[in-house]
Amino acid sequence: MKGKYVWIILLVLSVILLLPPIVHGYIYPNGGDDTSHHLIVMEQVKLADPIPHLYLYAGQWMVGYPLIIMRDYLHISLPLSFMWFNYLALVGALFSIYFVCSKMFGKVAGLLTAVVAVFSAQIILEQFLAGLIFNLINMSIVFIWLTYFTVTGIVRRNWRRGIVAVLLAALFVNFHATGNYIAVLGAPFVIGSPGTFYSITEKIKQGLTIFNHVSSADMMNYIQVATGIFAVAGIGFYFAIKEWRKNKEVSLFVILLSILCAGLVIISCPILTISPVPVRQLQDAINLAVVIGGFLLSLWLRKVEFNNGIVVAVVVILSVVLVLPNWLFRDNSAIKPVDRQAINYINTLSETGFYGNEYLSSNIYGRYINKLYEPGSGVYIWRSIPMTMMTNPTTDLFWNPDPSNVQLPVNIKSIRYFEGGGITIYVAEANP
Repeated sequence: MKGKYVWIILLVLSVILLLPPIVHGYIYPNGGDDTSHHLIVMEQVKLADPIPHLYLYAGQWMVGYPLIIMRDYLHISLPLSFMWFNYLALVGALFSIYFVCSKMFGKVAGLLTAVVAVFSAQIILEQFLAGLIFNLINMSIVFIWLTYFTVTGIVRRNWRRGIVAVLLAALFVNFHATGNYIAVLGAPFVIGSPGTFYSITEKIKQGLTIFNHVSSADMMNYIQVATGIFAVAGIGFYFAIKEWRKNKEVSLFVILLSILCAGLVIISCPILTISPVPVRQLQDAINLAVVIGGFLLSLWLRKVEFNNGIVVAVVVILSVVLVLPNWLFRDNSAIKPVDRQAINYINTLSETGFYGNEYLSSNIYGRYINKLYEPGSGVYIWRSIPMTMMTNPTTDLFWNPDPSNVQLPVNIKSIRYFEGGGITIYVAEANP
């Protein structure tokens, strides 16, 4: 397949990834709670104070500074710029996987792996819709390039690539909490340190405590996914060793596959049992397994005689068809059109505060309302359906508010309701 056709396909896929905010008029990029918390942290950035105080990880600071500069000097609102940063990062993941795989196996292989990873498996899209953008960037962009420069630096004995790999490793460790994976990778090299040994011991104890609280259903899902991951890793090692015996030139592939499989072992076993949010490590493991699956597909296509153009067309078309209903035709933002109607109305009211029932995310609503969150006073907002995981009583992340902070005010001046998309919202204005 000619290179220009590959680029055309990549550009079309990029447009599909960028269309939802335009089609649905999003003001909030996804249905997750994390995005609102990222915005809250980024607002603490002060250009006169370069020391980050309140960040969970450096990625919030690194992204927050440029966006705050854009807000202060270009007058682009922080929610708007961060929303488009989210979508551009998703496109960046698509191109990162493509470039790395294409440099290893050719353009067709890179295209297939990128399409399978982002569209077919949809695990990256799930992370995006959950608001895990820094997790996504660290695993699907930084880690992919870190692996590439590490492998090529070793195999080609290129010190320049080695320096880039070291810099990317530093970025990976600090950009997001997933950088802890490298700490576990490096544990055997510093195991002689008493402090390191004590830390690992404490982590194991913590992991066993958390592991005891995992439900049987979650445990079964873990076993099924872990089995699938190790099956893919095992097949990968088989093909890699087979190719190694035939042709020493594929050593690059062997080392790359070994590193990725090592990542799977780390993520799906020790990290999974010592993490307070194991589902995220499970997503990372699936993500890497999908990339390996794309590598294996590319290797297989090189060994059999197929019309690559037909294979690419089938994979791309099927992947896009699977994604379109949930990605493009469905409103995945926590702020629905009916919410925007309610927000516009609330901003016309004279009260200085607002609060709502347990289904309302005050962090998200407060981002677009010209009032402060004041439980028990001001405008009361009642929503019929939970906005996010944290406002859903059936999830473990439910914020479980004080009942007195979510009750309807006693003295009501007026009530107005809004309906749309199966959602009903009541806005009650209290008497002063």
